[in-house]
Amino acid sequence: MNHSYNFLTRPRVIVVICILLFLLTIAYYPIAHAIQPKEERLGQFGDTFGALNSLISGLAFLGVLYSLALQQKEIQQSVDDTKILIAREEKRAFEETFFNLLKVFNNLVANLPDHGSSLTWIATDMENLVRHSILTTPSLIADREKLLHSIQLNYDKLFRDHENVLGQYFSMAYHMFRFIHREKAINAYTKKTYADIFRAQLSIPELTLLFFNGLHPQGENFKDLIPRYAILKHIKHQADKWKLTDLYPDSAYIDTEACEDDN
Repeated sequence: MNHSYNFLTRPRVIVVICILLFLLTIAYYPIAHAIQPKEERLGQFGDTFGALNSLISGLAFLGVLYSLALQQKEIQQSVDDTKILIAREEKRAFEETFFNLLKVFNNLVANLPDHGSSLTWIATDMENLVRHSILTTPSLIADREKLLHSIQLNYDKLFRDHENVLGQYFSMAYHMFRFIHREKAINAYTKKTYADIFRAQLSIPELTLLFFNGLHPQGENFKDLIPRYAILKHIKHQADKWKLTDLYPDSAYIDTEACEDDN
């Protein structure tokens, strides 16, 4: 943007310039009359009319600039208002979609076998499998790579046995967090707020299953979102009890003010 153009088209600047030109024109003849010889005064008087003509032309030009300035301001205001309206509409659409998806998710859980309590049994089975592996092979605690491999094998077995429940559950849960994360109509702080709202819907058994799902290649995309939105915040004590806390970064358990806003 041309800053000099903006300066010249400011109303106050134009008024000041007009006043100065007018004063200079008015003062021109008396000054010339005082300092010029008598025989030249008539010529100077005639020149005054030429100066007035120039003044009128200059004022007309400044009037055009002023009109352009007002038009530019009105256009910019219209553009700004349109951007605000679009942003509000996009945010409203996001909120409406989010709460509709949340309703669909809660209905999904409610319609699982035993009204979702099957997730509690599955999570308990997974904990027992991991605990059994560690008790029978204590060296796994020291070798995190082998421990992770053991967890993945146990998860494979569990998923095969309960694929009809876990498949749709993990798909919907991942879709919810991804929808929040990819939304461009809201900032990082607001994304964190909505992620917290969704996380509050998840029970401890559900978070437990998400913990182990994120450690499996099948849940690799989910694992990227877990630390970004502190999804495991409410099961840190369990992860400590399992001695598995270090399998995720600290940010997976610690709430922050806002997450990095990238997509």
